[in-house]
Amino acid sequence: MADPKGFDSLRAFVNSLNSAKHSEYAAKLESKVAHEDAFEEMKAHILKIYDKVEAPHSFMDETGAVFDCVPVEQQPALKGTTERVPTAPDLPKMETGGGDERKDALFPAPLGANKTDHFGNVMQCPEGTIQMRRLTLDDLSRFSTLRDFFRKGPRPPRSTRS
Repeated sequence: MADPKGFDSLRAFVNSLNSAKHSEYAAKLESKVAHEDAFEEMKAHILKIYDKVEAPHSFMDETGAVFDCVPVEQQPALKGTTERVPTAPDLPKMETGGGDERKDALFPAPLGANKTDHFGNVMQCPEGTIQMRRLTLDDLSRFSTLRDFFRKGPRPPRSTRS
C-alpha cells in the first residue's frame, strides 16, 4: 500500500526519531521530561517498540491519533516469542433464507469499513494486521520519566510524619 496521506508513514516517523533532541521537547509547554537521560530512555523505548515493525497502512482518527496497521506477528506482545499466532475460531454457520437484512444485522461491516480520515486514508486495517496507536515522543514527554509514563500519572505525594 502507498504511504498515508497527510502525515508520516511509520517508517518516516521512526527515522525522524533518530534526530529528535531533548532541547526541542523541553521547550514545549506540555513537556515535563525531567532531563536529557530521561528523554533518551523514552526515545530508545519507542525505537525498540517499532524495531523491525512494518505498517502496510496507517490512518488518523478524529482526535488526531495515528493508528498503524501492523502485521499480527509484529505486535509488541508477540515480538521475540517463538509461539505461533493463534487462529480465530470459526464463525457460527448462517441460516439460509433469512434475507440480507438478517445477515447485515448479525454480521455488520467492520468498524471503519468505507470510512476515511480527513486526509482520505481508509480507517480500517487490511486482513492479517491489527491497528496499533502510534506512541510518540509528544506522548511520553508529558511525563518526567518513562517510569512515570508506565504509571500513567504523577507520583503520589509522600506522607510527612511529625
